Amino acid sequence: MTYEAYQRRRSELRAARPELVDLGELDVYRSLGPSFAPIEPSTDAQAQHRCHLAERFLDRLGLDPSLKPRTLVTHGVRRSLAALFSTFRSLGERVAIPRDVYPTYLSLAERAGLVPTTYEARRGLPAPAALSAIDVLLVCSPLKPWGGDGEILRAIEWARDDRRRVLVVDGVYATPPSPEILAAASCGGLVLLTSLSKGWLAPEHVGLCLVPESLTSKTREAFAALEKDVAKLRVGFEALTGERTRPERVAALLRDRADRLDALTRSRPELGAQACEGYFAVSTRSADELLSLGVIATPGDVFGGPASMSVLSSLAPAPRR
Repeated sequence: MTYEAYQRRRSELRAARPELVDLGELDVYRSLGPSFAPIEPSTDAQAQHRCHLAERFLDRLGLDPSLKPRTLVTHGVRRSLAALFSTFRSLGERVAIPRDVYPTYLSLAERAGLVPTTYEARRGLPAPAALSAIDVLLVCSPLKPWGGDGEILRAIEWARDDRRRVLVVDGVYATPPSPEILAAASCGGLVLLTSLSKGWLAPEHVGLCLVPESLTSKTREAFAALEKDVAKLRVGFEALTGERTRPERVAALLRDRADRLDALTRSRPELGAQACEGYFAVSTRSADELLSLGVIATPGDVFGGPASMSVLSSLAPAPRR
């Protein structure tokens, strides 16, 4: 099921059957956004320059300012991936992408003219023989929506064993990324992608792409061609300076929501749900089965996984549009 078809189906169910327990909210911004005031654009003279955003983002992640020459600033992870995929296509790199995490990965690759191999991230990394046949591996850590770290340590070792290999880590769901990922990114062992979207609830404003030195000159042209929206940069600058503690407040709210979902699923073992990680809990039952139990859940195939599984969200349902 596509994301759009699922949204239509969920909307129909909410309207026709208001007694259902809605655990199908996927829009973290609409759900949590009303709990926070909008981030106003900074008037600081530095706020319109991506180089100064890079300085502030590195500082927020606790990374050394000497990494600035390897730090590329965009308006989010999707734009960073588009530029990276374009670069990998032009270099003729063989790329592996998870097909059960974020369907947009494959859409972006297709738009860039890249023909990747795919793997099921919830089952772990590709087999050793498959890993030896690729140059670039994309992983999501933490692994959305299935939970866990996606074998990130083994992925880091895979890249470390051969300097020609490139590990790309989508760390947008971690605020901040794990110490192991930050350490590897610092020493040039991987490409780290993150943004303001989850921690600050400010999607498509500022994204950071920290690349190894070997990729800096190769990626420069593709990233330079990306649009620059000064208004978004000003909001991002304010987020990284005047709103530095927002990720901790967002995380506290998500922990509270996760505790509520865990309490519900413990009281209803028939839902077959695992513990909530982030704002998702995976159920071994299909969305149709859960619907028969009075619960709206997201079918697993919306994420590219099996339809026999489903995903429960801890997010409070946003008001119907």
